[in-house]
Amino acid sequence: MTEPVALTHEESDPLVQVKLEQGLMTIRLGSVHNDFLWSPEMMDAFCDFIQSARENSQVRVLVIDSVGVDFCKGLLTTDFSQGSIKPDAKVRAILDRFEQCCHRDLALMPQPVVAKVRGVCHFAGIQLLEGCDVVFAEEYAQFVIQEEEVHQLTRTFEPASHRFHGVAEAGVKRCVERSPKTFDTQEAERIGLVTLSFMSEVLTQEVLSLTTSFCEKDALALQFTKETIAHVPSMSWDASVNFTAAKFAELKSKQAGETSARAAAVASFLAGKTKPGKGV
Repeated sequence: MTEPVALTHEESDPLVQVKLEQGLMTIRLGSVHNDFLWSPEMMDAFCDFIQSARENSQVRVLVIDSVGVDFCKGLLTTDFSQGSIKPDAKVRAILDRFEQCCHRDLALMPQPVVAKVRGVCHFAGIQLLEGCDVVFAEEYAQFVIQEEEVHQLTRTFEPASHRFHGVAEAGVKRCVERSPKTFDTQEAERIGLVTLSFMSEVLTQEVLSLTTSFCEKDALALQFTKETIAHVPSMSWDASVNFTAAKFAELKSKQAGETSARAAAVASFLAGKTKPGKGV
């Protein structure tokens, strides 16, 4: 068992708070100065921290939380209204970056990403949750999809990650036609957006227990488990067995400091060049 990295460090951004301690990085979003509403600047800062965390070997697990009582209270209207009528190039670039971060970058991070959801979560927050590996929410959280927010944040909504297909099946485009669309934690669990729900008073402890157990595990094993979970559902049974065996061989070789022939095969598979067990 690999010991967690012994490190305590804090960084502060006016809109994003970051703390790294014993391998656990916590990113808290929102600012009292913006009434805890999300702004393009906050989204851009969040993307910066995600990129930094991905490249930091001292980060073992990432937790995304909020500063206020709501995970995502909504958008700072003064920052977004102009972009919704006549898109401002800078704002549009930030929104595109945030969407890519939610739909791709979070899922591709080697570290597990855990979200802690309290209160209200508007569409921007829902976008973020779809890229997380685990979402723990309080049992009375509310999820809100409003037509205006969808149009402001996305050019055309196309769920691209491994978590949000349930919401797609529920028909987001149909939902926004009945603006606003609100659903509770139980529905979010049913469609796969939320992993588990808890009473408010135990939510923090449950997140801490899970992330502490993650930090105690081998970092490579966590990374390979995450990759396997992301890819296995779309494979046939034989391909799943071959993929899992290859990942296990790669894990053993890296732990031993050796070069694995299968590691190259796995990388080739993930790049779409070969198919496990078929040699093509």
